[in-house]
Amino acid sequence: YLLRSLFLLMGYGVQKAFIFMDMDPNSESTVQYSTCGLFTDSNHGLKPKLSYYYLATCQQLIGNKKFNGTIKYRDGNPEVYSYAFADPDDLSSVCHVLWCRKPKSTTDSGITISNYVYRIGGIQNARQVKLPEGSEIGQETELKVENPDTEISSVTIPELCETPVFICMNINTSAGAESAFVPDNYNLLLSFPNPFKSSLHLELVLDGPDNIQITIYDIKGRLVGAIAKQRYQPGINIKKIEFNRLGLPSGIYFITAMGSRYKQKTKVCYVR
Repeated sequence: YLLRSLFLLMGYGVQKAFIFMDMDPNSESTVQYSTCGLFTDSNHGLKPKLSYYYLATCQQLIGNKKFNGTIKYRDGNPEVYSYAFADPDDLSSVCHVLWCRKPKSTTDSGITISNYVYRIGGIQNARQVKLPEGSEIGQETELKVENPDTEISSVTIPELCETPVFICMNINTSAGAESAFVPDNYNLLLSFPNPFKSSLHLELVLDGPDNIQITIYDIKGRLVGAIAKQRYQPGINIKKIEFNRLGLPSGIYFITAMGSRYKQKTKVCYVR
């Protein structure tokens, strides 16, 4: 629950959240939250718990990466969730976090998906990292890439379940749909909430005044919307986009913001 909450909050636009206690108030109590720490209480030796190993593995895999958008959100039945992270200094180095859930479920049901085919354009190599107890680096398995280095490349995840799994990949950005219209030297653009239902906000951080053109592309790289060029002042600027007025279907979209000295991009998930 705690790991999934962390990634969901990122998708909704929360930049920082504190959702863990360092140790249990009482490791033997049945009172709510008494055993929600990363470590047992002092009477039980301050021993690392499962949540500690999950967080330590998470830090190892995506600690130096930045949130890069929502790939899947409540997709299919069972519902699949996928969140992307990328190295800001090397956008070809990515890590995606995936799990599945029973639709409209309020508790874990034990649902799984066997041999889940995950399609991402431009995969060169991939490895799966699962979160076993007692390990700070996870359990790593190489994944076979079908149609590597192409727009239709994919990997098969042996089992997708309610516990997040990390898929670490090297991506040829020139082979994916995104790179057909977004140059590699674009920086990441913060958008929130993400996923969203009707409107979202873009955070434009400028060093100086600039005229910014915002454009929207669908998953196939087709231009589907453009916001009139507008002049923005130095500092943090928040731009609201009313997606429900564009008449677009639910899906994944790419948004670019470009000025004379400013180039940023983001990937968003629109859920009508």
